[in-house]
Amino acid sequence: MSKLILDIKPKLGLGEIKFGDYTKRVMELVGDPGSVEEISTDDEIKTTVLSFSDGITIFLEGILDPVVSHFDIYNKEARLFGHQVFDMTEQEIVQLMNDNGYTEVEKEDEEWGETRLTFDDALMDFYFIEGDLVAVNWGIIINADGLAS
Repeated sequence: MSKLILDIKPKLGLGEIKFGDYTKRVMELVGDPGSVEEISTDDEIKTTVLSFSDGITIFLEGILDPVVSHFDIYNKEARLFGHQVFDMTEQEIVQLMNDNGYTEVEKEDEEWGETRLTFDDALMDFYFIEGDLVAVNWGIIINADGLAS
C-alpha cells in the first residue's frame, strides 16, 4: 500500500480517499489490496471489500460501479481530529467527538466481548476490548444508484 495519510474524516473519508470515490481512484491512491471479496445481496447492490495488510479495510457499494461507502481501520497510526485515536481512552474519544460537534452517542456491550461506542450523527463506531480501542468503523449511506448521500 502506498503511504496514505491515515486521517479519519467523519462523513468525508480517510486521508485523500473520499466517500463516493470509485475503485479506480482508490487503487491509484493506495495500490492493490491484499485481498478482495465480492458480496452480492438480494437487493442487487454489490459490495466489494478491499483489505490491506496495514489494518485498513475499504468497502465499496453500488449496483453497477461501486463507490467507497465505509472504512474499517485498526492501524495505530490513525488520527482523528489531529489526535492519535488508538492512544485515547473511551472518555477521551467521547470528549473529542463532542468537541467536534458529534454528540449522539450510544454505548453497547456486544455479545462477542467488545464494547461499541456509536455516534449516529457521524455514522461512526469505536470498538474496545478491555478498555483498549481495537477498531474504528465509519461510513455514509449509499443510495440505490450507488451514489453517496
